[in-house]
Amino acid sequence: MEKLLILKLSDKDRTIPFGNDEELVDRANGSWRISLSKINGVKRALLLFRGRVLEEYEIGSKIIADTSNSNRLTFDMTIVENSDFKNKILDYRTANPASVVEVEKIKYRDE
Repeated sequence: MEKLLILKLSDKDRTIPFGNDEELVDRANGSWRISLSKINGVKRALLLFRGRVLEEYEIGSKIIADTSNSNRLTFDMTIVENSDFKNKILDYRTANPASVVEVEKIKYRDE
């Protein structure tokens, strides 16, 4: 069963670099509060804003764990070209900005 890392940007954030792939991947790499055990085996991530998939990323082999800062993880991701998920709207309700979901359990919303 394939899993994806879901990274949700805040609805209140007004500094999201839409249209700038380099700055967007920097934001996705970010500093996310999620444990290494939860992302074990996860190879790809989706970056969401208000449910819409802004981009799909492949998670690189380097993950930096900052144990002094609430176990935050920083990733080394690259854009997945021709993503099947990009621009789709997910029905994914969780307060947690970083979580993992099984691909088979992803549900979509109409625009």
